[in-house]
Amino acid sequence: MATEQSNLSEKIENHHSVFGIASLVSGILAFLLLLLNFSLFYFVDPQEGNSFLLDGLLLGNSLLIIIGIISGAIGLIQKNRKKTLAILGLILSFMTIILFCLAFAVLFIYAVIFGLSGV
Repeated sequence: MATEQSNLSEKIENHHSVFGIASLVSGILAFLLLLLNFSLFYFVDPQEGNSFLLDGLLLGNSLLIIIGIISGAIGLIQKNRKKTLAILGLILSFMTIILFCLAFAVLFIYAVIFGLSGV
């Protein structure tokens, strides 16, 4: 009986956390969605009233980042599970936030330097 329980605990310990997998997947999707948002930024003209696509992508990206951070934190807290995927998911989620902030800062500085306005 004791050997069965030790074998069962070894099998459980070798598995990745479901929350870690969810964190990694949402981190990858958030990063790819942000890149898609940046690439579509040059093709969509907000003056024509079709910026809802960019807004929707940005909202979806924000939701994926929040899901990635929460599920990554839960994946790190779980006992007897591998934490690698949860850590990678958290790193990707935070990298996506940093990339977005850097891009926003660059666009803001560009607008200030060249005197662009939203009108």
